[in-house]
Amino acid sequence: MAFDRATIPGELINQIKAGNCVLFVGAGVSIGAGLPAWEVLLDQMLDWCMRRPVDLRTRPEDIRDRIHQRRLLEVAQTLRERMGNQCFLEFLRDALSAPHLRRPSPVHLLLSEIPFSAIITTNYDKLIENAFASHQGRVLPVYTPQDIPAMANLPGERELYLLKVHGDVDRPETVVLGRRDYHRILYENSPFKCCFTSLWQTKTLLFVGSGFEDEDITLRLGELSEMFKGYGRWHFALMPADPALSVWRERFERDYHIHR
Repeated sequence: MAFDRATIPGELINQIKAGNCVLFVGAGVSIGAGLPAWEVLLDQMLDWCMRRPVDLRTRPEDIRDRIHQRRLLEVAQTLRERMGNQCFLEFLRDALSAPHLRRPSPVHLLLSEIPFSAIITTNYDKLIENAFASHQGRVLPVYTPQDIPAMANLPGERELYLLKVHGDVDRPETVVLGRRDYHRILYENSPFKCCFTSLWQTKTLLFVGSGFEDEDITLRLGELSEMFKGYGRWHFALMPADPALSVWRERFERDYHIHR
């Protein structure tokens, strides 16, 4: 359900109070703290390559055009392959690990005060962990889909944890960026798929800062909604109360079982 501050659904409040709500943090929350949007990150990635001896094998302006056409998975895969692992890891550290990019925003601090049962994010950064550490004095256990043993136990875990679906900047080998990475998490990582399915079935998900543009997440949500023929739990999304977005809200309800 989409809602503004004055119309928080009672069912969502009840699920949070019952310790049965999982927060899903999208890129919008990190962008609000100064982190780059995905297309901006790819622009920076291209600029980084142009300043170093990286053979792009094509004209940079052609790659830039594809970014502006929002062919983002294609560009991400191309740049990652051209850079190689070492340059890619150096770029991530340069782009996302600066001290001023590790300071949680007021939104992060606010979210850290709400008693969610778990937190999932598609963001690589450390802002959620840092919000809990600085505001709550609490160290969150952090997992990625590569932590296969943890995937079996997370749906029933009673202690708050953070699952970073697209990896962690401090563990560059876990970072998901590019079409092959997306396909790997979609089709090859069965433990993660089972974990996410269990959470979708047994918990109430609250999406904050998510534009539902991540292919692996939207396809998985659509698959689950279709698999269960529209039955099962309703989930919620925090979205602007803008009449122009009504079509998108209807789509989330129809395609992803996120109640409008």
